[in-house]
Amino acid sequence: MNLYLKKKPVSAYDRFTVYDEAGNERYTVKGTLSRRWSRSWRFRVYDLAGTECAVVQLKELSSPPCYTLRRGGVDVGDMTLTHKCFPQTYTVRGLGWQAVQKAGEFYENDCEFTDSERTVVVVSKQWRTWGETYEIRISPDVNELDALMVALVFDACNGSV
Repeated sequence: MNLYLKKKPVSAYDRFTVYDEAGNERYTVKGTLSRRWSRSWRFRVYDLAGTECAVVQLKELSSPPCYTLRRGGVDVGDMTLTHKCFPQTYTVRGLGWQAVQKAGEFYENDCEFTDSERTVVVVSKQWRTWGETYEIRISPDVNELDALMVALVFDACNGSV
């Protein structure tokens, strides 16, 4: 399954729309005014009915940056940027995933999340689009909200939001 995370091109707040492979809207993501100026930076993910279904929040005073991942009001884990130099590496505790940003051309901005056996999620920046867009490739047995939350953190750690 693939999801597409598309940032609204002109917005004072961090806002995204999430689409499926057929182009149908699946989720809306609303962020704080600016993660650069807010100590309580967070994203809230809403389904089409307007119900909050996930939250990604930066833990205050965490070094290195650590983000709480909450789905359905329950903490499912946290994601930490464990190595900031290129390639960046991430640890997703609670889900048991590790990630390494793929090395390559300067314009590549991909990250592959793996468990102990296989690739579970791949986040790829799409170029030549109006506004920022990420493709999120998700293994069939992985919760799509978990994949969406790690993609939001990956984007935040890369300074795009």
